[in-house]
Amino acid sequence: MDKEDFLFGSLKMHGDKTESQLLEINNISTFHNHVQIIANQVIGGKMDPDEAYEDLKKWYKIMKKSHKALKNDRKKN
Repeated sequence: MDKEDFLFGSLKMHGDKTESQLLEINNISTFHNHVQIIANQVIGGKMDPDEAYEDLKKWYKIMKKSHKALKNDRKKN
């Protein structure tokens, strides 16, 4: 098991998924991982809550932008 698999695991999905759905699931999973890491850093005293808030806001904006792009892509197809 490599470092990435240990830290982030793998997703187990059921049913057929389109490429767009897979990308969306991956984005949500990535956001979830960052939320976990940031929350653990705050709990462990390694990160200031205000810094964590700004970091989470940044990751949320990235996910939201990606979601909008994927949504527009689905409308075109």
